[in-house]
Amino acid sequence: MNTQEKIGAKLKELRLRKGVTQQEVADRIGGLTRNYISQMESGKRKISIEFLQKMADLFNVDITYFFEEGNQVSLSEEEKAWVLDLRELERQGVSAEDVRKWVKMAREIRDK
Repeated sequence: MNTQEKIGAKLKELRLRKGVTQQEVADRIGGLTRNYISQMESGKRKISIEFLQKMADLFNVDITYFFEEGNQVSLSEEEKAWVLDLRELERQGVSAEDVRKWVKMAREIRDK
């Protein structure tokens, strides 16, 4: 089972434990379909950090829940730091998309 499938399984397990349907998740998050949620849970669709944060908020768990060693998935210390840094940036109004754009600009400047 790859990491994406493990995280998807964690999403499904959490959703079922909370007694929420895929359609309810799609409705509460907004802009998603039940099928999209199903594909993420089965590991067929890439899961973004932004989505994981929305799920963590929805189910009142910390985002690290999806990466805990005892729960099938583990991150290196560096990866955990990146997740926490992204959460802090988001609290300050900086989105993951903003970070992606900055990284792209930095690469373009570096490569000139």
